[in-house]
Amino acid sequence: MRRFGGFRIVRKFGHFAAAAVLAGLLGWSAWRFGLFYDDDAYSAELLVFAAVLAGLPWVVWGRKESLPAAALFPLGVAACYGITLLMGPASYSGTVDSMLRWTAFAGWLTLLSLWGKKPGHRGWGEAAIQAIGLFLLVGGWLGWFGWLSFPEIVLRFDDPELSATGVRLAGFLQYSNAYAAVLAFFLLRQWQGWAGAGKLRAIAASLSAIPYAGAIALTESRGAIAALLAGFVLALVFADGRRERGKLLLVACWTLLGGCAAAGGALRAVAAGGSWGWLTAGVLVAGAGALYGLWLWTSRRGKGEGWPTVILWAGVTVLALALGAAAYAWMGSMGNGSRLSGGEFGTAASRLLFYRDGWRMFLDSPWLGFGGDSWRSLFGYYQSQPYVGSEVHSGYLDMLLDTGLLGLAALAVMLVVWIRRVWKTRREALAPAAVLLLHAAVDFDFSYAWIWLLLLAWFALFSANAEAGRPDARRWRAAGGVAAALLLGASAWGLWAAWHGHAAARDLAAARRTATPAAREAKLRAALTANPALVRIRLALAPILLQAEERESVLAAGLRYEPQSAPLLLQLGLAEAELGIAAQAEVRLREALRLERFSREAHVAAIAEMARLSQALRFRGDAAGARTAAEAAVSFYERFAALAREVEAEPHPANGRGFAMAPSAQFNAAQAYADLGRIPKARGLLLGLISADSDGWRDEAEELLKKLDEGSASERVAESPG
Repeated sequence: MRRFGGFRIVRKFGHFAAAAVLAGLLGWSAWRFGLFYDDDAYSAELLVFAAVLAGLPWVVWGRKESLPAAALFPLGVAACYGITLLMGPASYSGTVDSMLRWTAFAGWLTLLSLWGKKPGHRGWGEAAIQAIGLFLLVGGWLGWFGWLSFPEIVLRFDDPELSATGVRLAGFLQYSNAYAAVLAFFLLRQWQGWAGAGKLRAIAASLSAIPYAGAIALTESRGAIAALLAGFVLALVFADGRRERGKLLLVACWTLLGGCAAAGGALRAVAAGGSWGWLTAGVLVAGAGALYGLWLWTSRRGKGEGWPTVILWAGVTVLALALGAAAYAWMGSMGNGSRLSGGEFGTAASRLLFYRDGWRMFLDSPWLGFGGDSWRSLFGYYQSQPYVGSEVHSGYLDMLLDTGLLGLAALAVMLVVWIRRVWKTRREALAPAAVLLLHAAVDFDFSYAWIWLLLLAWFALFSANAEAGRPDARRWRAAGGVAAALLLGASAWGLWAAWHGHAAARDLAAARRTATPAAREAKLRAALTANPALVRIRLALAPILLQAEERESVLAAGLRYEPQSAPLLLQLGLAEAELGIAAQAEVRLREALRLERFSREAHVAAIAEMARLSQALRFRGDAAGARTAAEAAVSFYERFAALAREVEAEPHPANGRGFAMAPSAQFNAAQAYADLGRIPKARGLLLGLISADSDGWRDEAEELLKKLDEGSASERVAESPG
């Protein structure tokens, strides 16, 4: 008995240790901005690949366990990125990074599926995930009150279309909408725990439900609230009988009341301080006690049959709704409440712009897409207005742009298979998952690798062991061996690629911290050696290289990896202009401006450099080259002016990039016009600068105008008879 008892203790400790590892990795990933950036994702990928390579052979061939074939579906998505890599993607490094992510997802899903086969492990796994939810929740509240220092954990805005109150909670993800969707995932699970059986789950839900709801309210995310409502409807459908549905309605309504009241107090605490912070704390504590008391009351009502009980529950629910609506209105009275009431549609209109431009982009490569990071690489060419949007704000559209219909089909098959597996075992677990899947349709949640880790872990823990009971177990194990070999090979490649990516990211970060140009150059060269496909290393290295020839060489080599990179082409064109190669510089700069036509900085730089080159070549006696450069500067300016007029003529332009004519561009264009002998045009631009009293350019415009007038006078004197 003692030996048996000791074995049980060791086994429970093993379960606890595994759950702690799961919680630790998810917690660290959330802390690292949700692994939004590939530089952070490399570390998590290395851990997953190492775990697969170390543990999978022992499990499959040592313990003779069959590998869950469904866990390999993420490899299908990775293969779609591999196809685009062979076809020539918009971004080589972005495509490789996407392949790495999806290969790591396959390893993650496999490991958790093998661990979650035993029913006892599911409880430990869910406990680990719930602990991460509390970690996110507490971190958000501490950040709101300034008790936790974390970059951009709270976002501040001056635009009422972006925030009704001027401040929005963003959590460790640094983005309010994605953070709200994750909180909604956990809140819905708390409601299910409160409505189901089990005292411990009821206590946990009573303590955390109102803080979750209050934090969601502080994010001001309407999309997350809509996804939560949709998930709640599914939870009602999947609930076990009328009694559980009634409890779900009851806890949701009372949570709405407490959450809005807590959020209103928190908003006033930030604005006015004083007793409002204590009011918020009081609401959270009293709300937890009220929810638990309500749970005790409903639990002691027997089966809840009969009209008196139904009427009583309905009355309590209606009261909670009325009070919740009042609390919501009170919260909305802080600042401009039109966003909370749905009166502002600026962000919705921006979404439509993204989707319209994204659809045009999709039509140019519908079957295979453009590879990883395609929207970020190419949206400057497709955008119809100068909005700021490095993300297309739809996870599914983003996949469509990256890998085309082939990749979207692979993703859909993976999701359908895993939803079916969860349906067989614990279909109520689909409701929280639906919150994340639905919200990803209208935002870029899937750009966070951590959200995928959370979602896939949820699927693995609550899915059926579909491989159990196969009629031909030997054949199935053989197929599992082949699948394991495939995953091992992919993980070995992933370990190598992630190691190089991590090394480059480490050297790049070190370069940013260096104090001397020489040390910075050394670190950037090391980063470029580790990952030559990462174009941003070349863009950081080029400005500190003393020789223009080397700058041009480093930048030109980057076109192999990102041939349509507007920043790369711009810097390459500027380097070639410095070398005096007028025709080639014009080609590079023109292509850069075509690929990112709403970049004010690019237009200004291109016009200035070609105008400077015109002067330099004229001084050297290269009249033909000088004319080519001047004509390029004029052409760039006229295109810039036409675009600026188009944006100005729009009644409500999405001009987050601040696209408008620049005085420096007008001055340099005037110089180019003068070099071409188009003096009236040059005078017009200079007089406009002088009359507008442009800061920093009036004196230079007056000086150039004086030179032009003197030159014209000299010509008249020379042409006069006698």
